[in-house]
Amino acid sequence: MYENHWKHLNQLTLAAIVVAGGRVGSDFIQSLFDGHPEVLTFDGVLSFEDFYQNAISLWGTAIQFQVHRRLERAAPSDFFYEFAWKHLYAFKSNYDNLEGKHRLGMSRDEANQVDIEAFVRYGVQLLSGREWTSRNAFLALYGAFGLARGEDLSKKKVLLHHIHDMEKLPPLLEAFPNIKVIAATRDPRAGYLSTMEHTYRYSKEKVTPNMHAYVYARILRESDPLQGRPGMDVRVNLLERLHQSPETVLNNMCQWLGIPFHPVLLCSTWGGKEWWGDALSDEIRKTFNPEMYAASQKKWERNLSFQDRLLLEVLMRKKLRRYGYVIKYRASLWHLLAFPLIFWPNRIERKLLRENLKSFGAIRLLRWIQGLGRRYRCMLQRWIAVLRSGKESFEFF
Repeated sequence: MYENHWKHLNQLTLAAIVVAGGRVGSDFIQSLFDGHPEVLTFDGVLSFEDFYQNAISLWGTAIQFQVHRRLERAAPSDFFYEFAWKHLYAFKSNYDNLEGKHRLGMSRDEANQVDIEAFVRYGVQLLSGREWTSRNAFLALYGAFGLARGEDLSKKKVLLHHIHDMEKLPPLLEAFPNIKVIAATRDPRAGYLSTMEHTYRYSKEKVTPNMHAYVYARILRESDPLQGRPGMDVRVNLLERLHQSPETVLNNMCQWLGIPFHPVLLCSTWGGKEWWGDALSDEIRKTFNPEMYAASQKKWERNLSFQDRLLLEVLMRKKLRRYGYVIKYRASLWHLLAFPLIFWPNRIERKLLRENLKSFGAIRLLRWIQGLGRRYRCMLQRWIAVLRSGKESFEFF
């Protein structure tokens, strides 16, 4: 039985979800495929390579000095136990209050449980007699998780891996040379505003100069880092389009993945139980909101400063046009005006500066200057890129 499972796991199409912007709904995409009978997936984001390269059950405590020397008597069961306990929220979702998986179901009072003992048992059996590699451990973890949830592996055609960060793709490409990549994005103005507002509201301490620069850089680069990478078939998912035309977008996605459309795709779930968004989301009452883009446009027009609106539109103009988003500042003169505005601290940076000056913290002030410099760099790179011709984006669903 396990030989058949293993052979089937190695034949699955691997698809990875990555984030190409701010608050782009990557978890939402994964949740729509949660119940598809032909999709094998984990419960949320999985930084597998980070776990594998730092697993004490494989390398011992010498890993603290980045010494990757396999233990002679490493026990496979310990590897799977270590994984389960480090990802306890995926096995007992009542602990996952950040992603809102502690309040699943129609009444929002349910949680998921996956039998850890069964997971470990299945994982050990799947890896029994096989070479211990990152690829094999990856497949065994996914297979064991699916079996522990009572899924039929023989029906699976796609392994959907939510890797989240593009920077984590290279090790995956090394283990799986040919993969499909879903780059999740949205209108950059809405993405920037949503990220900063929701983070401020949920955990003000998380908003730092470097965090702000990182958010801007991720939004401006969008899917560009995926260009020119051999072995990848990339498609872009537009969050607003998914909400406006879910059946069309999901049908396109299924055709690309090589699986049939299934009605379960129209419901956002984890472990088959309805999901109502993470802790940073506004109150969600239904899976899709056709008016999402119109509402978000009104919001960023009202709450973003002129500086941020102009910079985001000028620097992302080609992509805005490509994706059919609203463009306000069309004249080429705006591109020239945007250049000096890059060097003026924006509303959030000025707020962070005022807080630093009140506390008279020299280190915090230096970090503020460092964050400002990082934003300058990514914006200047993007300002120059807009002047160049060339392919700006991938096909979208």
